[in-house]
Amino acid sequence: MRPVLAQRAAALLTVSKFSANALSRRLGVSADRFSIVPNSAEHVMSWPRCANALSRYGLKKGYLLAVGTQSANKNIAALIAAHAQTDAPDLVLVGGGVPGVQGTEFENSGRVHALGRVPDADLRALYEGASAFVFPSLYEGFGIPPLEAMQLGVPVLCARSGAMPEVLGTAPMWFNPREIGSMIDARTVFAQADHGAMVAAGLRCAANYTWRNSALGLVDVVLCVDHRIAQAA
Repeated sequence: MRPVLAQRAAALLTVSKFSANALSRRLGVSADRFSIVPNSAEHVMSWPRCANALSRYGLKKGYLLAVGTQSANKNIAALIAAHAQTDAPDLVLVGGGVPGVQGTEFENSGRVHALGRVPDADLRALYEGASAFVFPSLYEGFGIPPLEAMQLGVPVLCARSGAMPEVLGTAPMWFNPREIGSMIDARTVFAQADHGAMVAAGLRCAANYTWRNSALGLVDVVLCVDHRIAQAA
C-alpha cells in the first residue's frame, strides 16, 4: 500500500537526503517530493548523570563504546572481530534485540562487555566515560547514536555508509564497515590523532541539529499543505 499512499500523500517527509533517495526508489516517487526534517541529539543533555554507573558495570573510563541493536545491519560482529586483532581498550556494547528482526546476541567475553539495554542515565555515563565511540553500521537512514556521542564531547569513529557522511560531514574518523582491516587501520590512526580537534568538530556538527529547528521545519510543511488545500477549496 505504501507506493499508493506515497502517490496520494499531501506531503512526504524523512530525516535525510539519503533516506529520501532510498524511499524514492522504493515508492516510485520523485525524491524532490520529500521534505527533510532531521533528527537531533540534544535530548542527551537532559538525561541525568548516574555517578556510579561505570562501577556497577565493572568499568573504568577509557573504553571504546558502541551503541546499537543486535540486528545484522549494525555490524557489531565485525567490530568485535576487528577489536580482537588490536590492543585497543576494552569494547563496551550497549543495545538489545529488536522484536521480529533476526540478530546475534552478544555476551561478555575477554575485553568485550555486552551490557544489553541500559537506562538513559546509565547511557549518558557510558558515553562520557568512553575514550571514543565506534559506529560500524552498514545502513542508517540518519544515525542518532554517533551524534549523541558528539553532543557529549566524545570523538567518533564511524562507518562510511548510508546517511552517515551526509549527517556527520568531516567530524568523525571514517572507515569501511565491510573491511575489518579498515576498522583496524582507523583505530591505529585514531590513537595518533588530535582528539581535542575531533571533539571540537563533533560539537560543531551536533550543533547543526536541534529539535526546535526540526519542529519548525515540520510546521512549515504543514502550513504549505494547509495553504494548498485552502487554494483548492
